[in-house]
Amino acid sequence: MDFFHTWLPQILGTCELISQEDQLRRAWGEGDLSGTSVYYPGELIEQIFGDWDIEEAREQLSRHLAHRPDLAAAITEFLESLLKLEAWLQAHLPMREWAKAGARPTEAAIVFASDAWRILEERAAKVLKLAQEANYSSSDFYPAS
Repeated sequence: MDFFHTWLPQILGTCELISQEDQLRRAWGEGDLSGTSVYYPGELIEQIFGDWDIEEAREQLSRHLAHRPDLAAAITEFLESLLKLEAWLQAHLPMREWAKAGARPTEAAIVFASDAWRILEERAAKVLKLAQEANYSSSDFYPAS
């Protein structure tokens, strides 16, 4: 996978989605998927990690962003908070049912009111700020051919 044209832009796009939040509120609470394919919180995590784990992500970040350790650290913190959100979701909400049933307004509201979500939002904003300073963007994305 091309780090600078696939994975990093995908992370930045996810941070943008989290920062804007309205699309996720509509998707998760109302079933409106016109703005995102992330139909429930588990999909948010799957789209970032796929077959990767946090240790592999750390290694890639430290190697490819050695010139920007602040950005590498911010992304690592963001990824860790995403995994903490996943653990929180598994402990507090019926994720299997949500994945099968689609929109769940009550559960969506619980997610957005959680401390785990607030921390994720803060870390996403930090990643976006540092990425902008380093001239990285989600629009740098080039899908694999």
